[in-house]
Formats: sequence, structure tokens, C-alpha cells
Amino acid sequence: MIEKQLEIQHGTIYYYTSENWDEDRKTIFFFHGLTANHTMFEKQFEFFCDEFNVIAWDSPGHGKSRLFRVFTMDEATDIILKIMKQEKFESFIAVGQSYGGYFPQAIMCRKSGIVQGFVGIGTSPYGEDYYSEMDYWILRRAGLMCRFFPWPILKLLSAIGVSSTMDGFKNMMQMLSQYDKKEYEKVVQDYYDALVDDIKDVDIDCPVLLTIGQHDRTGKVRKYNVRWHKHTGCRLEVIKGASHNANVDNPDRMNEIIYSFVCNLKINSNTNTNNTNDGNNTSSDEESCELFIE
Repeated sequence: MIEKQLEIQHGTIYYYTSENWDEDRKTIFFFHGLTANHTMFEKQFEFFCDEFNVIAWDSPGHGKSRLFRVFTMDEATDIILKIMKQEKFESFIAVGQSYGGYFPQAIMCRKSGIVQGFVGIGTSPYGEDYYSEMDYWILRRAGLMCRFFPWPILKLLSAIGVSSTMDGFKNMMQMLSQYDKKEYEKVVQDYYDALVDDIKDVDIDCPVLLTIGQHDRTGKVRKYNVRWHKHTGCRLEVIKGASHNANVDNPDRMNEIIYSFVCNLKINSNTNTNNTNDGNNTSSDEESCELFIE
């Protein structure tokens, strides 16, 4: 992957593109989760770069983009559009892990036709009906809640909570090592404030594939994904043996699922649907949902 920079008013954004970029290929944009960075997708980069254009960023306040002063969803979507302009592509297939799944949805709230397919990895939906007043209350105080834990314990609990394998644990610990406790608390609160300020109903006008780790117990992600699946008919795949960072815990299965989904997308088709079986007309989505609920 080639490291690149985008200079904007509030700081420098670092992003990474595959070496053999070809405008005739499909482009996959990977969005990491909160307090993570682009390195959580290393196994995906290895798998997809030979056949697709691949791009990932370190979102504001993360990775090498940490020295960033202001964060809102308007700012985030504007940065994504500026990266697209700089790299000269007009649309992409989004893969968003956890909080990273909010960015494609925020774009779809603002502009249609940019996100041509969406894969969620342990993410959650836009839409006011999914969240309670208590959910919003907790999100507005997420950074404050972190203060009750000593930093070494908070890091350890965070890494254990999102991983089910040693690879997943080590990757998360490495990503967390860039922060001190004060900076961690700030980025957590900034991001959840931005989400609560922006969250609204969204008309997702592209195929969607939801995935989540079998052992994911992060917040209410489990509940949100089941409701999302039932409400929209989106396919829900459970990644066996994986936790919240499922693409790190079980990269082989995750890559297989994403690859099938991407290869079967009809880019620029006149027919948009949320109910996507990626070419496999089976009941795997129902079986996955039932397994997950259990």
C-alpha cells in the first residue's frame, strides 16, 4: 500500500492506496473502527489488492491522522469526497468496521450514487428508530465513563473485548498504543458526539451485506444488527469464531464473504436492493441470524 496525504484546514489526513491502481477496476474503500486505524485491514489488503483498487484511511484523530483539531460528520464526509477527487474516482464499495460503518451511511445521507455496495463488519445502522434515549445518554458520556479505569486496564479490557484470537488481541493493543488516556477519552467522546449530532434516517440505495462475529458482545451491536436484518432484509452473516474485529479474528472467512459480495455486485445497475445474497440463493442469512440470536 502507498501512503498518501491530504492537507486540509484542520490537519493532515493520511490514507493508503493499492499500488496497481486501474480505473477500470472496482474500488473498495475500507473504514476502520473507533480508536483503531488502517492496519486492522492488513489481511484484506493482501487479499484484494491484486484484483481491485483498494483504499483505506486513518480517520481524523487516528493512526497518522491523529493531529487533527475538529471532527464532525460533515467534516468526515467532506474529507472522503476530497480523497476521491484527489485520487480521481467517483464511487466505491464500502467496507466499514464498527464505527467505520457510519461513514458510508453518512455519505448516503448527503449524496446518492457514491456508495455502490456496503459491507458492515460489526457496525450499526443510521436511523433514529434503532436507538433509545438511554442509548443517546450513554453515547454523550462515553468519554467520561472511560475515566473510571486506569489506562493500562482500559487498554487491556478494550483489546480483550473486541478480539477472540491472539492476532486480534495483538492488533488492537498495537493500535491502542498510540494513545495516552486523555487523548483516547477525547477521540471517543468527539466521535460519539458527532454521531449523535448527525444520526438520522437514511435511504440506503445500494446492496448491503451485514457481518458480525459470533462472539461479538460489544455494546448493543448484536441487537442492532438483528433488528437491521429483520427491518430491511439485508443479509446477515455470522463470522464463526470471531469477535467484534471479525476481519482480524477470522480474515479467511471474512475475505471470502466480501469477495463473493463484491464480485456479484452489478455496478451502476438501475436496480438497487438492500437484500443481497451475493449470488448464493440459499437460506444462509436466516441460518446466520438464528445462530446469532441464540
